[in-house]
Amino acid sequence: MDNNFALTPAHPVQNFEIWMQDNNDSGSIHIASVIINNHDVFNDTNVETLKFETRQTTSGYFDITYARIQDGNDDVYAYAGVPLFTLEYSELGLMGWRARSYTGYTNPYTWLDSNNNIDVSLKFLYDAQIEYEKRFGKKGPFIPVYLRNLGENSVYGNIAEWTWSGPDPNTNWAGFQYRTLANVADAYLQKNNLTASQIGYCSQILNKWTTFLYFRLKTGLDIPSDFNSDGSIQTNYSSADFYALVGRAMLIKALQDNDSRAIYILESMKVTI
Repeated sequence: MDNNFALTPAHPVQNFEIWMQDNNDSGSIHIASVIINNHDVFNDTNVETLKFETRQTTSGYFDITYARIQDGNDDVYAYAGVPLFTLEYSELGLMGWRARSYTGYTNPYTWLDSNNNIDVSLKFLYDAQIEYEKRFGKKGPFIPVYLRNLGENSVYGNIAEWTWSGPDPNTNWAGFQYRTLANVADAYLQKNNLTASQIGYCSQILNKWTTFLYFRLKTGLDIPSDFNSDGSIQTNYSSADFYALVGRAMLIKALQDNDSRAIYILESMKVTI
């Protein structure tokens, strides 16, 4: 690759071809960086997207777990093991690495040790609560979206940050909050199958939510319908789904911990469907 011939820009090469001669039906490849003439091309350029192609006739997919993007920082996803919102298909097969993670689509116990890792998922949800508390001083709710640190996600905001922006834009909807609350409670119901760390995460997440809902109902307010990006929390309408999800979570909390606050929540929700 020669950069010195006439009319050639400083970085003429836009495509790198990497191939393996073995004709295997399956396998994996791990690319840490690409170096040409001792120059780390991923370190000083604006490379944002890696595209892998396969010429094999059978279907398949690539899962990218490591790359160097833009500033040379390792793109090791902080929450690898958390389900991703989108599964994008192209002629190349499954391209699920393009997606970002939603708290509202995370169920820690559904695919234990398969597509989903319960330890990482619980930490993900706990961190979403902590970030919400840092921003708004309220314990309980989750920030709904975390953007993977891939350049193509920058359309939704600063990558590797928590946000309300994503391909599913209805992120202020309380169903995102209560569905995940119920999912964590379902995991907590399996306490005998959980590690001490997993129990700790479930307990803290549920305690924060129980406190939040308890004091809200104590002051005469109903459970919210909207958790907005500016930190405002509103009850604009009633939903049977909301009551069912919160009720399930609080029933499990009461059964597992004999929590009187959870019982109060169950008895005080204003079901006005």
